[in-house]
Parts: sequence; C-alpha cells; structure tokens
Amino acid sequence: GVGRVKMISPSPVDRFSPARQPGAEIDVGCRWQSQIYWLKEYSSACNCLNDMWAINVHDHNCSVADGQTVANDIPQAFPGKNLFWCELGCNTNDEARHSQYLKDFADWAHGQGDVGFLWSAVNWVDTPHTTLSINGQLTEIGQAFSSVQQKYPPVSN
Repeated sequence: GVGRVKMISPSPVDRFSPARQPGAEIDVGCRWQSQIYWLKEYSSACNCLNDMWAINVHDHNCSVADGQTVANDIPQAFPGKNLFWCELGCNTNDEARHSQYLKDFADWAHGQGDVGFLWSAVNWVDTPHTTLSINGQLTEIGQAFSSVQQKYPPVSN
C-alpha cells in the first residue's frame, strides 16, 4: 500500500515553464534538470519516495504534446513510481483555445495507464474567459468541462 498522497504543485519539473527553460538560471526558477535533482533529494530526505505523488502538469503553451513530454519525464527519472497526473489548465486568454486544450488533454489522459486523475480547474482567475456560467448558461469553457465530465464520468470500485 501507499502511505500518503503528496500533491506537488505547481509543476516543479515542467521543462516548458518560462522560468525553467533548460540551461536557464533565473531568479524565479532554476534549470529543469536541477528540479529533477531537487525532487530526488527532497523525496529521499522526507522518506516519502514510496508515497504516491499527485503532480500538476501545468501546460504553459496549451500544447498537449508538451504535457505528454512532461508526463514522461517523471517515470524516466523515477521508474516504477506510483503517480497521479493532474492538470490545472494552460496559459491563454483565448477561451476557445483553452476549452479545446482541456478536451484534448482529457482525451489523451484517459488512455494513459499512469494518468490516474484529471483535475480540471482553470487558470487566469478573474479574467472573463474563466467563467464557467453566466446567468445559468454554460460558457464555452463551462461546456468543455461539462463535455469532459459526460465523456469520462467518475468510476468507483
């Protein structure tokens, strides 16, 4: 059994984060490989390497391909690790693009054996396109969430 579930967010190992571009050392982040080293050291020091990790794969580019790459990085660095992948959305002010990304990510995640959990919430809070409904009517992004829920209803054992 798994001891605990440890939520790791925001994604500390997202090589596509503007703050973590490979080879870049800047004030608000550090190199992607350094993040992998940090995660290994942290998990060893806290004696939680055997715990399940829930990792937010936030997509800065609204690119499912980028998300797939990031989702492959951890299993390569930690073979056999028990993971849930989570998603909080992507960086865009375009409601249609964000809506399509959520649907595309859900379609991809549903077919993955190591993507056990899809957490769909929205980014850019307080911007107009993140509103799920107005006067009882679903917005475009609200419709995207609804379609994901209908297409992939929760499964319980």
